[in-house]
Amino acid sequence: MRCAVVWSVNGGPVQAGRLELDRRALRLAGAASETGAIDEPIPYADLAEAQIERWGPSRLCGRPALVLACRGGTRVRIASLEGAGSLHELADRLESARRQATA
Repeated sequence: MRCAVVWSVNGGPVQAGRLELDRRALRLAGAASETGAIDEPIPYADLAEAQIERWGPSRLCGRPALVLACRGGTRVRIASLEGAGSLHELADRLESARRQATA
């Protein structure tokens, strides 16, 4: 699965690019003017929790966000740019990919 997203790691700057779900990891990829290409893999084994948050400070660029809590304490907020319902589809596919990776 691939989709256009914006994301923020630990409340840092908002990045834009794409999210991909591969066999072992969720991958965030894009470009940043200061650092060049961004390729941030988040192994499914590192994910402690994933939930959709619709209100308050967890929103990202005014959109509901999928909030990932990683075992090392990192929090990643991801908002889909692909329209209504796509965040739920992303959360469902992420959970399915996590189950397959740990099976």
